[in-house]
Amino acid sequence: MCGRFVIAGNKAAIRDAFSVDETFQDELKPSWNVAPMQGIPFVSEQLREGELVRRLEIARLARPHQA
Repeated sequence: MCGRFVIAGNKAAIRDAFSVDETFQDELKPSWNVAPMQGIPFVSEQLREGELVRRLEIARLARPHQA
């Protein structure tokens, strides 16, 4: 079994802590046992027209192809 972790905050707390400019529509649901196949929030940074933009996004890990 892989390592697991907790999502305890909400979107507003993450947005404030990381100065996020853009985010997804849905609210985060707390989870005390996040599995690799669940959506995992992360903050990405992108340089747009000379300005740094932070975006809160959801990563979903793909299951490896099994032959």
